[in-house]
Amino acid sequence: MLIVFAALTLGALGGAIALYVTRNHGSRSGHEVGAAVFAGMALLLACLGWFLSRRSLTSGPRARGVELQVERTEFRRGEQVPVMVRCEVQHTEGHQLQVGLVCTRYMDMKEQRYNQYGSYTVRETEPVDVITDWRDVPAGTAGESYTFAIPADGPFSYEGDTLSYAYRISAREPKRMRADPHRDVPIWVTP
Repeated sequence: MLIVFAALTLGALGGAIALYVTRNHGSRSGHEVGAAVFAGMALLLACLGWFLSRRSLTSGPRARGVELQVERTEFRRGEQVPVMVRCEVQHTEGHQLQVGLVCTRYMDMKEQRYNQYGSYTVRETEPVDVITDWRDVPAGTAGESYTFAIPADGPFSYEGDTLSYAYRISAREPKRMRADPHRDVPIWVTP
Protein backbone atom coordinates (compact mmCIF):
# COMPACT_ATOMS: atom_id res chain seq x y z
CA MET A 1 0.00 0.00 0.00
CA LEU A 2 2.92 2.30 0.72
CA ILE A 3 4.14 1.85 -2.86
CA VAL A 4 0.72 2.85 -4.24
CA PHE A 5 0.66 6.04 -2.17
CA ALA A 6 4.25 6.83 -3.16
CA ALA A 7 3.41 6.38 -6.86
CA LEU A 8 0.27 8.54 -6.59
CA THR A 9 2.19 11.21 -4.67
CA LEU A 10 4.97 11.29 -7.27
CA GLY A 11 2.40 11.40 -10.08
CA ALA A 12 0.59 14.36 -8.53
CA LEU A 13 3.90 16.11 -7.83
CA GLY A 14 5.00 15.48 -11.42
CA GLY A 15 1.70 16.96 -12.67
CA ALA A 16 2.21 20.04 -10.51
CA ILE A 17 5.76 20.53 -11.81
CA ALA A 18 4.71 20.02 -15.43
CA LEU A 19 1.88 22.55 -15.16
CA TYR A 20 4.07 25.10 -13.39
CA VAL A 21 6.91 24.76 -15.90
CA THR A 22 4.54 25.21 -18.85
CA ARG A 23 2.66 28.16 -17.30
CA ASN A 24 3.91 30.55 -20.02
CA HIS A 25 2.20 28.45 -22.74
CA GLY A 26 -1.54 29.01 -22.94
CA SER A 27 -3.52 30.22 -19.94
CA ARG A 28 -0.98 31.28 -17.32
CA SER A 29 -3.47 31.47 -14.44
CA GLY A 30 -5.02 28.10 -15.40
CA HIS A 31 -1.61 26.42 -15.31
CA GLU A 32 -0.74 28.01 -11.95
CA VAL A 33 -4.09 27.02 -10.40
CA GLY A 34 -3.70 23.48 -11.78
CA ALA A 35 -0.16 23.26 -10.40
CA ALA A 36 -1.38 24.39 -6.97
CA VAL A 37 -4.20 21.81 -7.02
CA PHE A 38 -1.79 19.00 -7.98
CA ALA A 39 0.75 20.13 -5.35
CA GLY A 40 -1.99 20.12 -2.69
CA MET A 41 -3.07 16.66 -3.81
CA ALA A 42 0.53 15.43 -3.60
CA LEU A 43 0.86 16.78 -0.06
CA LEU A 44 -2.46 15.23 1.00
CA LEU A 45 -1.52 11.84 -0.50
CA ALA A 46 1.90 11.91 1.15
CA CYS A 47 0.36 12.65 4.57
CA LEU A 48 -2.34 10.01 4.14
CA GLY A 49 0.22 7.41 3.02
CA TRP A 50 2.47 8.20 5.99
CA PHE A 51 -0.45 7.97 8.44
CA LEU A 52 -1.76 4.66 7.06
CA SER A 53 1.69 3.06 6.85
CA ARG A 54 2.45 4.09 10.42
CA ARG A 55 -0.78 2.47 11.62
CA SER A 56 -0.34 -0.75 9.65
CA LEU A 57 3.35 -1.24 10.43
CA THR A 58 3.02 -0.86 14.18
CA SER A 59 -0.55 -2.14 14.69
CA GLY A 60 -1.43 1.14 16.24
CA PRO A 61 0.58 3.92 17.77
CA ARG A 62 3.57 3.01 19.91
CA ALA A 63 3.98 4.25 23.48
CA ARG A 64 7.18 6.28 23.68
CA GLY A 65 9.61 6.11 26.55
CA VAL A 66 8.15 2.84 27.89
CA GLU A 67 10.12 -0.41 28.16
CA LEU A 68 8.78 -3.81 29.22
CA GLN A 69 11.06 -6.55 30.53
CA VAL A 70 9.91 -10.16 30.89
CA GLU A 71 12.52 -12.73 31.99
CA ARG A 72 11.22 -15.47 29.71
CA THR A 73 8.44 -15.77 27.16
CA GLU A 74 7.10 -19.30 27.74
CA PHE A 75 4.85 -20.10 30.69
CA ARG A 76 2.35 -22.76 31.81
CA ARG A 77 -1.23 -22.05 32.79
CA GLY A 78 -1.38 -21.12 36.48
CA GLU A 79 2.17 -19.69 36.55
CA GLN A 80 3.17 -16.19 37.62
CA VAL A 81 4.64 -13.77 35.07
CA PRO A 82 7.06 -11.20 36.58
CA VAL A 83 7.20 -7.97 34.59
CA MET A 84 9.36 -4.87 34.97
CA VAL A 85 8.11 -1.57 33.50
CA ARG A 86 10.57 1.26 32.95
CA CYS A 87 9.45 4.76 31.97
CA GLU A 88 11.89 7.26 30.49
CA VAL A 89 9.18 9.90 30.29
CA GLN A 90 7.56 10.69 33.63
CA HIS A 91 3.85 10.03 33.33
CA THR A 92 1.53 12.47 35.03
CA GLU A 93 -2.14 12.28 35.90
CA GLY A 94 -2.96 13.58 32.40
CA HIS A 95 -0.89 10.83 30.77
CA GLN A 96 -1.88 7.64 32.52
CA LEU A 97 0.06 4.39 31.94
CA GLN A 98 -1.27 0.88 32.49
CA VAL A 99 0.44 -2.51 32.31
CA GLY A 100 -1.41 -5.75 31.88
CA LEU A 101 -1.75 -9.37 30.83
CA VAL A 102 -4.00 -9.81 27.80
CA CYS A 103 -5.20 -12.92 25.96
CA THR A 104 -6.86 -12.29 22.60
CA ARG A 105 -9.02 -14.81 20.76
CA TYR A 106 -8.90 -14.53 16.96
CA MET A 107 -11.88 -16.31 15.45
CA ASP A 108 -12.93 -16.51 11.81
CA MET A 109 -16.58 -15.59 11.46
CA LYS A 110 -18.72 -16.05 8.37
CA GLU A 111 -20.49 -12.88 7.38
CA GLN A 112 -23.25 -12.49 4.84
CA ARG A 113 -22.72 -9.55 2.52
CA TYR A 114 -24.94 -8.16 -0.22
CA ASN A 115 -24.30 -6.34 -3.46
CA GLN A 116 -26.18 -5.64 -6.68
CA TYR A 117 -25.74 -9.29 -7.79
CA GLY A 118 -27.09 -10.88 -4.60
CA SER A 119 -25.57 -12.19 -1.40
CA TYR A 120 -22.20 -13.80 -0.73
CA THR A 121 -20.32 -15.09 2.30
CA VAL A 122 -16.93 -13.82 3.49
CA ARG A 123 -14.70 -14.89 6.38
CA GLU A 124 -13.61 -12.13 8.72
CA THR A 125 -11.18 -12.57 11.61
CA GLU A 126 -12.66 -11.08 14.75
CA PRO A 127 -10.29 -10.34 17.67
CA VAL A 128 -11.80 -10.39 21.18
CA ASP A 129 -9.85 -9.95 24.42
CA VAL A 130 -10.92 -12.90 26.60
CA ILE A 131 -8.52 -12.22 29.50
CA THR A 132 -7.50 -8.73 30.62
CA ASP A 133 -5.72 -7.81 33.83
CA TRP A 134 -4.76 -4.10 33.69
CA ARG A 135 -2.98 -2.28 36.50
CA ASP A 136 -2.27 1.43 36.78
CA VAL A 137 1.35 2.54 36.94
CA PRO A 138 1.61 5.32 39.57
CA ALA A 139 2.28 8.78 38.14
CA GLY A 140 5.91 9.87 38.33
CA THR A 141 7.24 6.30 38.54
CA ALA A 142 10.46 5.56 36.65
CA GLY A 143 10.32 1.78 37.18
CA GLU A 144 7.90 -0.66 38.75
CA SER A 145 7.61 -4.46 39.10
CA TYR A 146 4.38 -6.37 38.61
CA THR A 147 3.39 -10.03 38.77
CA PHE A 148 0.51 -11.41 36.71
CA ALA A 149 -1.09 -14.82 37.20
CA ILE A 150 -2.04 -16.76 34.08
CA PRO A 151 -5.45 -18.33 34.84
CA ALA A 152 -5.13 -22.09 35.43
CA ASP A 153 -8.44 -22.69 33.65
CA GLY A 154 -7.82 -20.15 30.87
CA PRO A 155 -6.99 -20.97 27.25
CA PHE A 156 -3.46 -21.87 26.19
CA SER A 157 -1.66 -20.29 23.25
CA TYR A 158 -2.83 -21.77 19.97
CA GLU A 159 -2.46 -20.89 16.29
CA GLY A 160 -5.16 -22.54 14.19
CA ASP A 161 -6.82 -21.95 10.83
CA THR A 162 -10.09 -20.56 12.22
CA LEU A 163 -9.35 -20.08 15.92
CA SER A 164 -6.25 -18.77 17.70
CA TYR A 165 -5.35 -17.57 21.19
CA ALA A 166 -2.49 -15.12 21.71
CA TYR A 167 -1.13 -13.85 25.04
CA ARG A 168 0.88 -10.69 25.56
CA ILE A 169 2.19 -8.43 28.27
CA SER A 170 1.22 -4.91 27.29
CA ALA A 171 1.82 -1.35 28.45
CA ARG A 172 -0.68 1.21 27.20
CA GLU A 173 -1.62 4.84 27.55
CA PRO A 174 -5.45 4.82 27.47
CA LYS A 175 -6.86 7.50 25.18
CA ARG A 176 -10.43 8.56 24.61
CA MET A 177 -11.84 8.26 21.11
CA ARG A 178 -8.60 6.98 19.51
CA ALA A 179 -6.19 4.06 19.55
CA ASP A 180 -4.11 3.59 22.70
CA PRO A 181 -0.34 3.97 22.26
CA HIS A 182 1.14 0.69 23.51
CA ARG A 183 4.15 -1.63 23.79
CA ASP A 184 3.67 -5.40 23.66
CA VAL A 185 5.76 -8.43 24.55
CA PRO A 186 4.18 -11.64 23.22
CA ILE A 187 4.32 -14.67 25.48
CA TRP A 188 3.48 -18.34 24.84
CA VAL A 189 1.28 -20.22 27.30
CA THR A 190 1.43 -24.03 27.29
CA PRO A 191 -1.34 -26.32 28.68
